[in-house]
This record gives sequence, structure tokens and C-alpha cells, in this order.
Amino acid sequence: MPMDSGILNPKAVYMVGQAGCALAHCTDDKPRRVGLVGLLKALWNRDIQQAVGFLIRFGKRFGHLLDTMKS
Repeated sequence: MPMDSGILNPKAVYMVGQAGCALAHCTDDKPRRVGLVGLLKALWNRDIQQAVGFLIRFGKRFGHLLDTMKS
């Protein structure tokens, strides 16, 4: 792994820690099924909007990195 991968970047380490906290809290909840209408309703939640926005930004950047790896 190259030293400039960013894996030890403090922001990356913090974000992985936050994801771990969220995952740990979710294990206490019983999963429930969500249909299309439930998903659309959830998109009005500010926390969900932030998470989806983060995932979209991550996906865009990660996809770009994957694309540059091909060439």
C-alpha cells in the first residue's frame, strides 16, 4: 500500500470511527423492512440527507479513483 493512500489521514480515521459508532448503535435496534414509500419519507430526514450526500460524494471520488486505476 502506498504511503500516500490517505488511510491514516486524521479525517479518514475520524470518519471510520464515526461509522463504527453508528454501526454499534444500530446493532441494538431490530432491523425493519422499508419499502419504496418508507425510503422516500426517510429522505426528508436531515440525518439521512447528510448520510446520502456523503455516500454520493464518496462514490463519485472512489469511482474516479477506480477509473484512473484502469489507465
